[in-house]
Amino acid sequence: MLHLFKKAVVGLEIDAGEVRAVELKGSPAAPTLTAWGILSLPPAAVVEGVMQPDVIAQILKELWFMAGFSSHKVLLGVDNQGVMVRFADFPVVPDNRVASMVKYQAQEHIPVPLSEVVLDHAVIGETMDDSGRRLEILLVAGMRDVLDTYLKAMTMARLQPLDIDVTPLALLRLLPESNGHQTVLMVNVGSELSSIVVVEQGLPRLVRLVPTGLREAAALMACSLDEVLTEVGNNPPATWPDEAFQSWYDSLSQEIVSSLNYYQKPGTMAYVSKVIISGRGARVERLLEQLQEDLELAVEILDPLENIRVPARLAADLIPRAPGLAACISLARRGLKV
Repeated sequence: MLHLFKKAVVGLEIDAGEVRAVELKGSPAAPTLTAWGILSLPPAAVVEGVMQPDVIAQILKELWFMAGFSSHKVLLGVDNQGVMVRFADFPVVPDNRVASMVKYQAQEHIPVPLSEVVLDHAVIGETMDDSGRRLEILLVAGMRDVLDTYLKAMTMARLQPLDIDVTPLALLRLLPESNGHQTVLMVNVGSELSSIVVVEQGLPRLVRLVPTGLREAAALMACSLDEVLTEVGNNPPATWPDEAFQSWYDSLSQEIVSSLNYYQKPGTMAYVSKVIISGRGARVERLLEQLQEDLELAVEILDPLENIRVPARLAADLIPRAPGLAACISLARRGLKV
C-alpha cells in the first residue's frame, strides 16, 4: 500500500505577538514535518483573547498560503489569563462516575461560575488522608467567551478546529523518555506570559502562568516585540543592555524561584533536578547561563524535533526557531491521534 493520503494536522498558537503553526503528517510515533510558518500580529489584535477576529482570520489565511499547509484540521493551544489550572482531590469513585463527581464538586476550586467556563479534567493519581483514599484530579477551566473568540477567528479563516489544549500541558508530551523518572521544571517563555510547570515522573504537579514575557522586555527596551525577538536572537549588547536584561531576568527568575520553593517545601520527597526552557524566549542566550548559575541546576533547551523527520529544505530555517514552535509541534502530534 502506497499511503498516498496520510493524515495531516496543524498545531496552532495565537498569542499577543504572533501566530505560529506547524503541520505534521503521518503516524504520531514517527511523523514528518511538512510545513511551518510564523506571522506577526498588530498590537491590539489579541489581548487576553482575540479582540479583532476579522484581522486574525485574514492573517491566518495569509499564513496558510505562505507556509503551504495542506490541511485545514487544527489543534489550538492557548495560555492566557482566561485559562485556569487547579489541582484537587476527590473521594475515590468508580471510573464511570468520575466525570459527574468532578462536574458537581469543581465549583469549590474554580473562582468563576462553571456556566462561564469550558471544564476538563484528568485523573493524575491517588493519595491518602485521614478519610482514606482520594483521587488526585487536574482541573482545567477556560473562559467560554475567550475561547469563543479564537474559534470565531478560526471559523472565519475556514479552519476546522479539532480541539483546544492548554499550552503548558501540551508541552509535557515533548519531554524525552529519559526524564520520565525525574522531577523537572519546564519554563515556556512566551510573548505576553510565561508558564512554569513542575513535572514529577511525567505528571504535572504545579502549573503557573506568570505575567513575565518578551513584551515586558520590549517595554524595557522601548521597542517593538519583533525588534526584541530579532535582537534577542543575535544578543548584541548595544540593543540588549545589561540593565534591561537584568531587570527582565530578575522578574522571571523570581517567579521560577518562588515556584521551586513552593514545590520543594519541607516534607516533600522529590526535588527538581533539571530546568527545561522552551518558547520564543529560549533564544535569550544569557537566560540559560544565568539560570544555571543562580539555581545551581542543569538548564537546557527543549528539543521538540526528537523523533520527527524534517526535510532538508525546511531544516536550516526551522531548527533555530524550533523551541518557539515546541507547543505547535506537540499539538500537531496529538492531532494525528484525534
